[in-house]
Amino acid sequence: MSSSHFSQSQEKNRSQQSRKPLKPDLPEAGLAERLPTETIELARQSPQALSAPQVHHLQQHMGNRAVEGLVGAHLTRAGSVQRQAGVLQREGENPLTPAQVNLAIQYYQKRSTEYTSTIIQQIQGGVGVPATGVVDAAMVQAVARYQLVNSPLKVDGMAGPRTLPALFPSGLAEQAAVEEYAAAARTVINDDWAGKTPDERAQAILDRVNERLTAAGVPVVGKVVHAMDPNTYGQFDFTVWSIEINLGLVQNTTLTEAQAADLADTMYHEARHGEQWYRMAQLLAGQNKTAEEIATQMGIPNNIALSAKDNPLAPGSMEALIADGWFQSVYGTGRAHREHALGDEGTDEQYRNLPEESDAWRVGTAVTDAYRAGAGAEAGEGEATVLDMEPLEIEGTP
Repeated sequence: MSSSHFSQSQEKNRSQQSRKPLKPDLPEAGLAERLPTETIELARQSPQALSAPQVHHLQQHMGNRAVEGLVGAHLTRAGSVQRQAGVLQREGENPLTPAQVNLAIQYYQKRSTEYTSTIIQQIQGGVGVPATGVVDAAMVQAVARYQLVNSPLKVDGMAGPRTLPALFPSGLAEQAAVEEYAAAARTVINDDWAGKTPDERAQAILDRVNERLTAAGVPVVGKVVHAMDPNTYGQFDFTVWSIEINLGLVQNTTLTEAQAADLADTMYHEARHGEQWYRMAQLLAGQNKTAEEIATQMGIPNNIALSAKDNPLAPGSMEALIADGWFQSVYGTGRAHREHALGDEGTDEQYRNLPEESDAWRVGTAVTDAYRAGAGAEAGEGEATVLDMEPLEIEGTP
């Protein structure tokens, strides 16, 4: 596929749907010199003991994926929204001020074409309030409570392109899919890992990823294993429908638990990008775009566009609204911001807050959590703290 459909900046970043290690995975030594004392003390606490403001403090000062892995994933699986809210708030407490509630209500009203009565009813059902189909303060506060316990979602009561994929998980984001994949990845890594070549190791993990993509109705992805910048674990190149994998992830004959979890996370994170791009293509198919138009507009292979054309998303559905959130970020109203976030002047926070990245990081973190839970079940590990989360270190490429 020609890259002529992309601006210079977008072409530079077209395949940077990448999972990168984050700066805050710091060793115990030297923390006191680089972080506030309060941050260090909070990081040593049990995740269950952290309040919402404390979680936010850790994220602001550490930017740590481990914060999500230990706190966010723990809370998202706590059960119903009411039980989740009870972790951090007493029943009846509302996170938003009246002014914030009014802003949130206006958000939905200004987007009434997308947020139809049917969509509003689904959101209301998802957050545990009466499904009236009419936006009101109760719904907005319930959405805010959901956001509060699903860090790092912004607590504003607006169920937008970051909140909706979390509230209505599908495909690779479904917890059952995450747990099945994590267990399968553990089996692969425990089964003669040392006896395989780096390419065979990557392929074995990719096969497990593709099983989940197939189950989700998404075309399987290919792979390329090669030396990459040590700060990039992998990336999904939608122009050739393939995951690029850093050789450093699969070249070692043995892996620590943290390294194995990072590998499983990386592959799933990138595969989730593949699912996102396919949903976007299906969105366009539902808008009566031809396969050729879809391939041209999105820069994806023709066979992927043809498959999407045969399996369109229903206009007005929740699935279409979620896909449109990603589409607007990549190709639509958010495109300029995305190009900046992925450029040299973009920050890690901006990159992580892109709707497609927010989603992929959340899903990948769920894999890390599930993988580590498997290790704990086998070894009878004690409770971890944020500072126990060791990063995967990749040596410099030759």
